[in-house]
Amino acid sequence: MGKLRLHRIGLLIAIAITGTLAACSSPEPTATPTEAPTATAEQPTATPAPTATATPEPEPTLTPTPFPTPTVSSIGTELFLELLTPTELEIITTDATLVVSGRTRVDAVVTINDEVAIPDADGRFEATIALEFGANIIEVVASVASNEQDSIVITAVYLP
Repeated sequence: MGKLRLHRIGLLIAIAITGTLAACSSPEPTATPTEAPTATAEQPTATPAPTATATPEPEPTLTPTPFPTPTVSSIGTELFLELLTPTELEIITTDATLVVSGRTRVDAVVTINDEVAIPDADGRFEATIALEFGANIIEVVASVASNEQDSIVITAVYLP
């Protein structure tokens, strides 16, 4: 705001000097009197004539930084449990581990075979489960403080 005020004062001084110089250089009266441009508060939209003075840099405006919005609302929606990996509930694998991931409410506590997996701000969770030879039962349970629960059971057969 201070730079803009100084700029306006500089323009007014330049206009006054220009008007004074014009009056001194022409001693003979003219048939039609001309008015020197003046800046008044009544003309805020008038564009001043360009001068030899340097124009100040425009002041930067602050733009608010958006905050990431979780894609899953935390409270007030029904409890849900969505499995992302594995994509099927019954699988046969030659890998000794299985990555189990999914989504739920952000305020839910998720357990995968009694191992806690805390959902992130988007409600996503993930855990790597060690498999034993043969059939493995993997239970994924999401629960909230109101004692609601949702669960999914995965059967993974490990054959090395």
